Amino acid sequence: MVACPSRALIEFDRACLYLLALLLFGSVRARRTDVSRLIAGVTLGAAIVCLAGLISRVAPDVWHTAPDVANERLSYPVTYWNALGLLAALGIVLSFHLTCSLRERAPVRVLAAAVLPLFAATLFFTFSRGAIAAGTIGLLLYVLVARPRGLLTGALATAPPTAALILAAYHANLLDAVDPTTRAATAQGHRVALVALVCTTAAAGVRLMLGAWLDPRLLAAADMPRG
Repeated sequence: MVACPSRALIEFDRACLYLLALLLFGSVRARRTDVSRLIAGVTLGAAIVCLAGLISRVAPDVWHTAPDVANERLSYPVTYWNALGLLAALGIVLSFHLTCSLRERAPVRVLAAAVLPLFAATLFFTFSRGAIAAGTIGLLLYVLVARPRGLLTGALATAPPTAALILAAYHANLLDAVDPTTRAATAQGHRVALVALVCTTAAAGVRLMLGAWLDPRLLAAADMPRG
């Protein structure tokens, strides 16, 4: 076997980058507000990437992408379906945390509820079994361990719209074909896009309503300051 010094150097540089990033974040004494902003920032970045991928699948006539090695699995824009699935799974857990945390501002809780169904749809179209399992386990562990005060309002706002969108994506069988850009597949994609818009709006609206009505009662019951 012929040695490849350049590839070894690339792997060494990547390992050093991971180590330096770990040391950087580990050496900073973060405050609660810093952690909250970091979570919100990561969620926003994941939402942008996943939304781009979802649009390329449900509206290929609007956002055209080149065919991939496994075109039936959504992998754009990171080019690997498992990586995109893991990013979407992480986005689900983080957005659920943001919408359930009564320490977050109301706009953050509402926007987090709105993007959660989009994360779930992106994860579905990757068909990444590992990412789906990781997201499910992560969400269950978060609920059991963190037990956020706004769990009821967050779940009521996000669970029904997410289930409706996943059901619509499940019935769009042409979107997981080798060529998901045919006229029939595009028509199915547009229907899924319409359902996604409705579900996103519904999640945001319900979270806003519950935030004005139920969240203050949960805060009072927990004897927890607003903020």
